[in-house]
Amino acid sequence: MTDSDDPMINSWRSMLKLEQDALAEIANGTAHRPYSAEEVQRIKDQAANLQALIDKYQAARDEDA
Repeated sequence: MTDSDDPMINSWRSMLKLEQDALAEIANGTAHRPYSAEEVQRIKDQAANLQALIDKYQAARDEDA
């Protein structure tokens, strides 16, 4: 199964894209509302956690193959 066929990875990548899009909107000033530094940090942390989860899942799946 490739990454593009894996529903778990696709789901996590979709969530990661939402977090990345939110950070981009905040950075370029087009966010629908102001975000506090704490909120921005939570979004960054969530994005990092999702990326780590994707990486860990892929590594485990690759070991099983």
